[in-house]
Amino acid sequence: MIRLESGETVVREWQEGDAEDLALQANDRRIWLTLRDAFPHPYGLQDAKNFIAMARGRMPATFFAVLTSGQIARGRGGVRGRSNRPVNDPLIAGRQAVTGPR
Repeated sequence: MIRLESGETVVREWQEGDAEDLALQANDRRIWLTLRDAFPHPYGLQDAKNFIAMARGRMPATFFAVLTSGQIARGRGGVRGRSNRPVNDPLIAGRQAVTGPR
C-alpha cells in the first residue's frame, strides 16, 4: 500500500471507509462544472463507493486520496490513454482547489 506523509498531509490509496467523506466533498455543483465529462452530479454515496471500488481494483494503483488533518481534501489519479501517456482523471479536485474557500 502506498502512503506518503508530510506534516498534516497524507497521500494514500483510497479506502472503503472514505466513501461518505468523498460523497460529501464531491457533491458540489461548482466542482461538477469543471469536470462535467467525467463526473456525475449530484454525486451520492453509491457514486463514491463505485469510484473507490474501481480505484482499489487498479494494479498498480493510479488513484489516490489526499488528506489534510485527517479529512479528504482532494483526489488525484490517472489512466493511460491510447498514446501511453497519463491522462488526468480528477474525480474530485478538492472543493477549495476548484472554488476557493467557502
